[in-house]
Amino acid sequence: MTTSSSLPEKAEDKLALGLEQASQVSLRVEIEDVSLVESVIRQRLIQKRLPPNIWFGTGTKTEVQKLDSGKQPSWRIVVLIRFELVGKYPDMEPGEERIRIEASFRLTYRLDSIEGLDEENFRAFGELNGIYNAYPYWREYLQSTITRMGLPPLIAPLFKPKAEVAARSASAKNG
Repeated sequence: MTTSSSLPEKAEDKLALGLEQASQVSLRVEIEDVSLVESVIRQRLIQKRLPPNIWFGTGTKTEVQKLDSGKQPSWRIVVLIRFELVGKYPDMEPGEERIRIEASFRLTYRLDSIEGLDEENFRAFGELNGIYNAYPYWREYLQSTITRMGLPPLIAPLFKPKAEVAARSASAKNG
């Protein structure tokens, strides 16, 4: 029996590695808080017409903090995630844009032990689980913002982990 895949074999391996690294953290954490910490909205649209070229992007930063809460130390993972939408018309110069919507969310997770985990586990967790946990907040923020701007509805695509996310995690570990 033959199976097909849209990812090259190495990319599949990197995605599997990133998922494995993230899952070691996700089994131990509880989410405590999701907060919108920054947003940027700019539009210079023509006749309230959304541009045909829309780009979605993300960026993450993960930090682990030790908490002194009594006899047993506990830990907090803080993941900062920036989402953005940028739109432009086909005849625009490079660097020009007609709409930009950005939102940064801070997700806070708590865990009792970091034993057996390293920086790569936390990075993979932030890039996969952090984005996955924050993405519904981004989609709601984007949709309600677009509506408040008086623009036609726009639905953000589903979040799908990509090999590039896992590849960043694996490449950081390798060098």
